[in-house]
Amino acid sequence: MEHEDDLRSRQRCTDCGCCVLFLASMAGFVVLYVKILSGGNMARLAHGIDYNGMICGVDASVITAPYLYWCSKGSVGGMPQIDMDKPVCVSKCPGEGATISVVSALTTSYDVVPQCTVVTGPQGMQSYKTELVFDRFCLPDSRVYRDMAQELSKDKLASSDVNYMEALSSIVAAWPVIVGSFFVSVMLGYIYLVLLRHCAEPLIYGTILACVVSFGVLGIYLFANAGTVSTQVQDSMGTTSSLPSSF
Repeated sequence: MEHEDDLRSRQRCTDCGCCVLFLASMAGFVVLYVKILSGGNMARLAHGIDYNGMICGVDASVITAPYLYWCSKGSVGGMPQIDMDKPVCVSKCPGEGATISVVSALTTSYDVVPQCTVVTGPQGMQSYKTELVFDRFCLPDSRVYRDMAQELSKDKLASSDVNYMEALSSIVAAWPVIVGSFFVSVMLGYIYLVLLRHCAEPLIYGTILACVVSFGVLGIYLFANAGTVSTQVQDSMGTTSSLPSSF
């Protein structure tokens, strides 16, 4: 007991420099965040932007049109040709959610998009079947227009700028989860310290046992499903390219 009291009396802060650095970095973050809010527009992270620079679903002229859509310039052999440079904001994605066959999708008429008149002319009002991606983009339905969907995705959505904006928008959309995770992690950290103080040996051996069992179960699952893993990965990636045989 005396030894424990002696240890407590010698306890002191050993990371004063790190504490100062942490507080300085947090202050810099707050200043930067306030400057961004005052001089920028956070809505640009979570919404599409049309060819006029209007933020879909945010700016007054497109407040009821939260989705970004690329207009048709006409069709060749039943396949629509789209204008990739001047997207417009629409209230809903044409044909999104409709369950019809590929053949029927090519001949079915969908919602008229009057906004496309000023982009590609009267023929642009005739829409094509689309699907909602990232909860903001109306892309050609990949089950019907596979090549066109891949071309648009690579041209407009595969750039580092779009991926960076998408990553930032996920922070804006998921802030309640992030804040909740912070408090949960702090609580779990204190619980872990309490457990480590009063039952360190069972905690250590329990963690080792859980790791061994978890990896064992994962190994058994992968071994039992070795023949189907590559197919499942291809389906989830939406590609028909072959994976290495060793995967």
